[in-house]
Amino acid sequence: MKVDNGIDPPVDATYTIPIGAVNTIVFQVDGGETVTLTAPTAIVTAPDAQATTGYTQILASQTTPEVTFQLNFSAISKGERANDLLGLLYKNFKLADDGGGKVKTTTFVKIDKSYHIRGYFKVLATDDGDGTKHTVIGSFNIAQ
Repeated sequence: MKVDNGIDPPVDATYTIPIGAVNTIVFQVDGGETVTLTAPTAIVTAPDAQATTGYTQILASQTTPEVTFQLNFSAISKGERANDLLGLLYKNFKLADDGGGKVKTTTFVKIDKSYHIRGYFKVLATDDGDGTKHTVIGSFNIAQ
């Protein structure tokens, strides 16, 4: 995989959804339709007594179709790590992860008071409605 130069996103064989345009989250559930959310936000919390590595939360929602997306991971830097939480409301799914997922950040840059954060995720999630398992795979590219 080529190194992320901050301009031209790399492609990753494990995470098969390419990084989208700036300020998007792109995902698929079980290889179905590709969904692109615009206007996501990132909340970055510096390391403290409760989160010694810092904490990043990526959020987005839209009304048509109704989608609510939340991805959390314990880091404020580039790298690959286990995700802490994926919450996704989408179509008839209400998915929560089972801790078996990964998040890979390829860009994590602070510029003054804003951030450029992009990367990939792949999570095995359970539908709260019927207990079925689903694979959610996608990417994020946030500059705020």
